[in-house]
Amino acid sequence: MIRLTLTTTGIAAATTILLGGAFVAGRATTPDTTAPASITPAAQPEQMGMPTPEQVKEMMAASAAKAPEHDVLARFAGAWNAEMNFLTAPGADPEVSHAKAEYTAILDGRFVKNHYKGMFKFMGAEMPFEGYGMLGYDTARGEYVTAWCDNLSTSMLVEKGEPGDDADRITVEGQMLNQMGAESPFRHVYAFHDDGSFTLEFHQPDPATGEMMKIGWIDHSRP
Repeated sequence: MIRLTLTTTGIAAATTILLGGAFVAGRATTPDTTAPASITPAAQPEQMGMPTPEQVKEMMAASAAKAPEHDVLARFAGAWNAEMNFLTAPGADPEVSHAKAEYTAILDGRFVKNHYKGMFKFMGAEMPFEGYGMLGYDTARGEYVTAWCDNLSTSMLVEKGEPGDDADRITVEGQMLNQMGAESPFRHVYAFHDDGSFTLEFHQPDPATGEMMKIGWIDHSRP
């Protein structure tokens, strides 16, 4: 299933054209059995409404073309010291944990994968922490996309968001289960700073007002 999904995302445009030319309503065309027995030249792809191999390559290249937003993603690449700050009570100081993070550009810079590992402190408890994520920019939809999973949950958080006017900020939003087991909005904000460092902010609804509030942040600096 994973392999099929990855494959179809790359050939969707070509498949659409093929379906319109060689297939009708999901059924392959069949030879006309009433045709004369004389031998006729085989129809060429362009005569059947199908793309030529050169056209397929052009469509693939257009689908894979990178955008300026991929240059923004390149800024994440490399090793980082991660200082994790999370609030557990209004007005209280955040609990601080530390981890190492590694961001790696893959697929010629179309995506950036990341890996965090360290110790996580929360409400007096301290536990080993490890997580994996993926960041990308979908040129077809015109939005950033992210996915995250870690050893503190069996859930995967998927978020997306359109680019804003500030190229130093990426905002993505998604849904996650809250303490009551209901879907609740969640927001991540990646903010680059002048010195090359960046901060990842965590936002979720205030239980009292429902308005989004910052519940934590991770400061990233180079080792």
